[in-house]
Amino acid sequence: MTDHTEHSSSDKSTRVISVNGKQAEWAVWKTKFLAKANRRGFKKVLLGIDKVPKDSEEIDPSNDEGEKKQSLREANERLYEDYY
Repeated sequence: MTDHTEHSSSDKSTRVISVNGKQAEWAVWKTKFLAKANRRGFKKVLLGIDKVPKDSEEIDPSNDEGEKKQSLREANERLYEDYY
């Protein structure tokens, strides 16, 4: 049985979608998890489609490439904030 637990902090509330580990629930859990990741803007980072720049890499946010890299860093931070 899937359990939904609310976790809150000072600035947000995160709904955690848990699963009991049974194979039958995996597909439903995965679909829900990836849909939530898409809404939060980090699905492509999570799946490895978009690569997050290294912390040591200098980013120039004044151009399109720099904006995209900065956006990827922020998506990665949201991913870690929500799930790790």
